[in-house]
Amino acid sequence: MLPPSPETEELSGSAAQSLSTGAGRRKFSGPMAVLLIGVALIGAAALAEVVLSRNQPWKDALLAPEALLPANVEGLIPVAVRRLPREIPASLRPAIDQLRDFPGAADVLDLLEIEKGERVVLLSLKADILTRLLASGRLPVPGKPEALAGDLAASPTFDLDGRSFSVVGRLQRGVAGLAYAYVIPHDPAMEQYFTTESGATEGWIDPEGFKRLKEDETYLADQEPPKLVGGITRSPPWVASLVVAGLFMVACGGSVLQVRLLRHAAARAPGFLRAVLREIIERPALVIFVHTVLYGVFFLMMLVAFQYPVANIRATSLVRDEFAKGELSYIGNAYASGDILLAAAATFFHNYVYATILFALAPSLIVPFAGLIKNLLSFASVGFVMAPIWAESGAKLVYHSITMALEMEGYIIASFVVVVWPLRVFKGLTGGTFLEQLAQGFRIVVSGALLAGIMLAIAALYEATTLIVLSPWT
Repeated sequence: MLPPSPETEELSGSAAQSLSTGAGRRKFSGPMAVLLIGVALIGAAALAEVVLSRNQPWKDALLAPEALLPANVEGLIPVAVRRLPREIPASLRPAIDQLRDFPGAADVLDLLEIEKGERVVLLSLKADILTRLLASGRLPVPGKPEALAGDLAASPTFDLDGRSFSVVGRLQRGVAGLAYAYVIPHDPAMEQYFTTESGATEGWIDPEGFKRLKEDETYLADQEPPKLVGGITRSPPWVASLVVAGLFMVACGGSVLQVRLLRHAAARAPGFLRAVLREIIERPALVIFVHTVLYGVFFLMMLVAFQYPVANIRATSLVRDEFAKGELSYIGNAYASGDILLAAAATFFHNYVYATILFALAPSLIVPFAGLIKNLLSFASVGFVMAPIWAESGAKLVYHSITMALEMEGYIIASFVVVVWPLRVFKGLTGGTFLEQLAQGFRIVVSGALLAGIMLAIAALYEATTLIVLSPWT
């Protein structure tokens, strides 16, 4: 047990005394208000999106690019589909070829569809329905090499068998299933580009498919589940921007609130926590620095995702696949079971034992700042994947933003002690107190590891509870 230092007792005593004053209450009510306003902003943006999307045609459309028409489902539209190749820069080709030689890497590259571009869909649909789906431009002239582009199909032209097709109109952002596709209205003159020899496949599109998939257990039950594309569209930019602003407020308010609570609890905390709490009090600039760097990278990569939505959705698919059948499937299975305690335990085990102890704190005892670098990469990847650029993501973030604030703070505390450790060692080497500083630095790392564990346990329980209880309604 570490005895509290006089400085810690004095600071905490002052904090306790100030709680009875208006200034003391504002110390905690201010950041709490910022956090709650952030949550409210996310909720307001999500609600506005729901209201505005009520009349969006084809928002639930599902495309099955390679599937037979099911006999028991009405309203399906037959399609023929081709996949455009993606041009890989010559400088990257050797690296990709080498990656395929690593175990499991080929599956990851295939899942990310590194070498696959947009789909081209030959679609038989009445002109008035196609017109309703347009955001801009006009319909293609029948028989001419013209097409419509989905929201994520960026090129103004594309080639089929040496013939150049021009984009003359764009589909609405809320049209699902065709977001990453070019659409050619059916015409006999276009059938030559969709033969089996050209690599085309036959399939169908269901304008209400995603809704049916969620609500009707018999939907597609008479066949092997086909590969389905759709069920997701981009949010309007202003909605996504408001959600990011809300997340930023939650991060700022949550961080300030938790740090102030930790400082206030320093004198009353168990002895095994006092070393790290004392260090938090004595190094306010370092606390701010670690928060700024980690959350800075997190939100920067979130903004990057706005510019690369296709990369974002592929990265998200990779993460989902990892939880569904990869190394993290034990977490996915725990959540699928509906057992809150089991899901919380699985989440905590990964976040604390693997992500914090084994891959952040332990390496940092040997390689200075290794854990900070690892967490920088983690915050960057999570920020990119978590970007709220897709419709209805704001609804989940109303409560999942609190998970973010709780969980990220645990990682930030671990990163803080990772930085303190080499600073203490350096101080000992230059000040002639090496053994003393080494011992104190190690106590801080252990104390920080225990504090991070407590914080991540709380975050895991909150996350499991909210995801299992609230997810069916969001």
